[in-house]
Amino acid sequence: MKRIFKSMFLVASAVAVALNFASCKGDDGEDDNNNNDNVVIEKDGAKYTVKISDLNDNDEELSYTVTYNFIAPEEAKVEYQNIFKYTLTADEPALADSTGEAKPETADIVKDSLPIVSWKVVITCSKEEYAQKMYDEMKADTTDLAKYATLEIDGKTITGIFDDLDGMTYSMVKAMYEEEKAEIDSDIAKAKKAAEAEKNKETKPEENTEKPKTNVKDNHLNLSANADEVKKDSTSLTLTYVNANAGRGVAYSFNLNADGTFASGTVVVAFKNADEAKAYAKSEGKAKNENGDRIYKSVSVDGGNVVLAYSSKALAEMTNESVNQRFNAKKAEIAAAVPVNNNEENNGENGNEENNAENSESQNEEPANEGEDNSTDE
Repeated sequence: MKRIFKSMFLVASAVAVALNFASCKGDDGEDDNNNNDNVVIEKDGAKYTVKISDLNDNDEELSYTVTYNFIAPEEAKVEYQNIFKYTLTADEPALADSTGEAKPETADIVKDSLPIVSWKVVITCSKEEYAQKMYDEMKADTTDLAKYATLEIDGKTITGIFDDLDGMTYSMVKAMYEEEKAEIDSDIAKAKKAAEAEKNKETKPEENTEKPKTNVKDNHLNLSANADEVKKDSTSLTLTYVNANAGRGVAYSFNLNADGTFASGTVVVAFKNADEAKAYAKSEGKAKNENGDRIYKSVSVDGGNVVLAYSSKALAEMTNESVNQRFNAKKAEIAAAVPVNNNEENNGENGNEENNAENSESQNEEPANEGEDNSTDE
């Protein structure tokens, strides 16, 4: 049995000759060279997909087919079919008929002990030169495990009939098939696991869920000291501005993908007054872009700090230029909020002039015909 078992795998090893098609050009254009139903296996310097059929039994023969689709080093399709004929001995009862019911004069038998009377292998290649190379290799193998009663080639097809079956039985064929299938399934499982690991490795930078790097401690800005800085490296960008006189501050913090695009980001806007923060959060929380998409996916208020996290759609539209524009606009807005009436002496000197000017302007206003030139009335 051991000898027959090795012979089975000798047929499979003959297919490995296809790995050495260095002198051939892979231009056969087989559509199934990249079969999406099978994972690509990388083994012994080759890349290929492989599938094995079920073990078919038609009550006269057992058969199964293994198909290799090589992608590298050359494109090639190699398919081999094993066909085992079995028969009943003279003193054995007949098998059940095609309906599955036993003939009246007989009973079903256990097939496992039935002898195999012939074993034929049919190898089909996608090109004649591949088949010829495999045929030459098989003819040159002179080991006692590779003896064929006949070995013939016809174009792309090689047909071999084994000479000595060494007492092979139905159950031995089933066992050999199961072992070959297990080996193929193991190769596929290993390749699938490796492919998943590579996929996770490639997508990891895109799945950056780390908290954006920022010099804002726990999403709180220190409003007691002025700050105006930009920090940037390959993975992050932080822009901070604090105006202590205005009692306002802002900090933009982003994580960057490997290609420089924006992976995640938040903006912290700080007020000295908690009510101002709540009002700002209410007005900005549902802000939308010109396409009607939400700019922020979440908004939270912590004392005088409003923390807004950008949505994925908003991040997709961001560029370094647009972020700088936002930052500079916010700086101007905060600077404009600096109180101008905190010098009482200055207010006293200028207060009457300002009031007189306001009264003078209000007296000259015309309620009707808005926008009309009233210069002739002065």
